[in-house]
Amino acid sequence: MAVARQNAHRYTIVGVDPGTTVGVAILDLNGKLLSVFSSKNCTFSSLINRIISYGKPLVVATDVSPTPSTVKKISTIFASVLHELNESMSVEYKERLTRGYKCKNTHERDALAACLDAFHKYKAKFSQIRKKLPPDVPEEEVKAMVIRGISIKSAINKLKSERKEEEETAESTGNMRGSAENGSGDANERNERDVEILRSEILRLKEENRRKDEEIKRLRSFCECLKQELSRKEQEIRELERKIAEERSEKRREVLQDREVKRLKAEIERLNAELREIRAENDELREIVEELRGERVREGMLRVKILRNFSKKAIEELESKFGLNEGDVIFIEDGSGGGPKTAEMLAEKGIRAVIYGKNLSHFAYERFAALGVPTFHADEIPLRRGGDFALVEERILRRKIAEMRKKTQTEEEKVLLSV
Repeated sequence: MAVARQNAHRYTIVGVDPGTTVGVAILDLNGKLLSVFSSKNCTFSSLINRIISYGKPLVVATDVSPTPSTVKKISTIFASVLHELNESMSVEYKERLTRGYKCKNTHERDALAACLDAFHKYKAKFSQIRKKLPPDVPEEEVKAMVIRGISIKSAINKLKSERKEEEETAESTGNMRGSAENGSGDANERNERDVEILRSEILRLKEENRRKDEEIKRLRSFCECLKQELSRKEQEIRELERKIAEERSEKRREVLQDREVKRLKAEIERLNAELREIRAENDELREIVEELRGERVREGMLRVKILRNFSKKAIEELESKFGLNEGDVIFIEDGSGGGPKTAEMLAEKGIRAVIYGKNLSHFAYERFAALGVPTFHADEIPLRRGGDFALVEERILRRKIAEMRKKTQTEEEKVLLSV
């Protein structure tokens, strides 16, 4: 009890990791670790009492954002400053903060990380306080006032003013006692001793009164929280009693079971129908995949070899992998890298036609035309693509080639006539 009373005068920074297993860490305002502990299924009141045993929480912190309701409740009970985060701490940051400390589990580590993060926020301010602090002003009280938002100068002046008032009160009381003495030397000495005793007693009583007021305020807040918690528990009990009464109704249980059976049967029927549709679709897709792989080509369809880009290296790779034979149709996905030379290289293989997707240069197009290789944009001839091959309807390709050759012949005749 003596230790608890002594600790009651000390301010602390408390880190909390709430949950089924709660983790708590406690620092004093110099950053010294007072305690780190964890407890499973800990009651709220026992948690509060254990925190109180180390001092009065000035700051309450956690490692996650948004702040859990349990942490907010603890902060409210002690009228503490809540150290809130913009975003939850990463595991790496928590490990770096707590390096060198002993923690039994992640709950204790997370609570300690929250505690240390809050202390680091005020560390520079605490250093300024120590530099500016007069010898007759209590350091912890200044720190507490600064954390609550008062400037260092204002906090020091306020405490000095309170101290001066206490001293003046004690001196006035001593003078009154002294005037009643006979004026002898011994009486004056006794008067001075009495004044010092009274002054010390007044200071002690004022400090004790201030702490008692704080304790009363904290206990009232704690009592209000307990009342709210009791109200919630009573509501939970009423809800559980209602559910128990419903579960005891056999008729209701049978109705629910029948309804669930019907629902499940309907769901099974729906899934079976969906499965039949998927199987039919899979059969159709399997045929398409086989065609695209070259394992099967439907009548009237022609397999097209795909050239990913229009370069010498890509042409050589395609020839090495699948061969380039006379009469092949080639689809160039991206023709931006090729020119007349690459067009000649491809035309020398005796290909039947070229279809391109995008970016075929004018020079490459003109070279294909000069070498008699029909060249079409993919928009002109519908392709069914997949893997390394594509499929095109041979009827459409033949018609397009014939139209192109007729057009070319007509243009050549016009040129000759004009000459």
